[in-house]
Formats: sequence, C-alpha cells, structure tokens
Amino acid sequence: MPHARTLLPLLLFSAIAASAHAAPKADPLHAWVIAIDFYARFNQQQPLDGPVSTQYRQRVINPGATKPAAQLVQDFLGRPQNIDAFKAWLGVEFKDAAK
Repeated sequence: MPHARTLLPLLLFSAIAASAHAAPKADPLHAWVIAIDFYARFNQQQPLDGPVSTQYRQRVINPGATKPAAQLVQDFLGRPQNIDAFKAWLGVEFKDAAK
C-alpha cells in the first residue's frame, strides 16, 4: 500500500481514540481493522488529497466524542464496519513478507 506509513498511523490513532471512547479497554487489533477499513477508502496514490480526506475530517475528526465510535465509523464508511479490507491487507502483507 503506497503511503501506508504516512496515513495508517494517523488512522490507527483515531481508531484507537474512538475505540477507547467506546470501551475503556479497547483491543488494538480492532483498531487496526478499523484503520485499514478506513484506509481502503482513500486514493492509494495520493491518500491525503481529494474528497475522502475531507470526509474523514468532517465525519470522524470533527464530531470526535460527540458520537459513539461505531457511529463515527459507519458515518465515514457509509456502512457498518467489517473485516474485508483487513483480510485483503493481511493477504498482501504476508505475500510481500514471503518474497
């Protein structure tokens, strides 16, 4: 994933913060699942450009703790969270590691 080193930590931080708001003992793996699901919406070549980064700020960052974490995730993704993007990311990570 191009630019993953730039954007994924930021998404992970917000996912952890949202999860911590929802449950004091948030699972770090769950935060990764959310972050990777978020990242899949971004332009992989220029993740910080375009409308998705604006939507992320408006739907996740700006509301912050005023909404439940699951609602922030659904507002940004336009659907309930799932693990499809995480499974795809795992496949790429393990494939690259085998080289």
